[in-house]
Amino acid sequence: MKRLICLLLLAASAAFTASAGPSSREKEILANAKPGEPVTLPDRKSDVVIKLPFPTSSSTSGDSRLMRRSPKKASMAKSSSRVLKVQGFWFGETDDKGKRRVIIDLSHQVVQVWAGDKLVGQSPVSTGREGHETPAGTYSIQEKDIDHHSNQFGSWIDGAGKYKGDADAGDKAPSGLTYAPAPMPFFLRITDGGIGMHSGYVTGAPASHGCIRLPYNMAEHFFEYLSEGTPVEIRD
Repeated sequence: MKRLICLLLLAASAAFTASAGPSSREKEILANAKPGEPVTLPDRKSDVVIKLPFPTSSSTSGDSRLMRRSPKKASMAKSSSRVLKVQGFWFGETDDKGKRRVIIDLSHQVVQVWAGDKLVGQSPVSTGREGHETPAGTYSIQEKDIDHHSNQFGSWIDGAGKYKGDADAGDKAPSGLTYAPAPMPFFLRITDGGIGMHSGYVTGAPASHGCIRLPYNMAEHFFEYLSEGTPVEIRD
């Protein structure tokens, strides 16, 4: 029942925060879109909303309030497309006939959702950094988990819940600190090795341990819109 309520609230939230339908000019631009190549719609701002579910050495804040594990309680900040370079937008089901698929382009740090030949959503991402590169290839969504946590990576926190450093699962805890696994809200698993798309800190450049991090509201849209079995193509 709890999971059903979460999904119903998610659907309502996604519907509320989706972009207004594309204008005639935007439809012309979208009609010429090519998979994997970022699209800019000059008459609208980026829809990207960043919520930091968990502070890490890659994040911009050590605020202990961000340690709360519920994605609904994370702090929120608007992120400009000028900062992230790739514009984020979501048209959802306004014109989505056709088979759904996901294209992730590592060189552009962009993810796109297509329905047939229609681009229905685009977002900046942060993929795997050096030494933890996101593997190119053809995959599919294997699992959906709205409140997923990493079984490999996390952070040390003190008794007040303040972030004290990145950590790996299994590391010996320093005196006075506790290990907390990293939240990965709206997780969409795409490989057997645990790589997936999820909400996280997005810089517009490679920054993760291999997963594809999306801005919070984009991760919500993706989670609601995409089903298990959806093809995912990751391009160099």
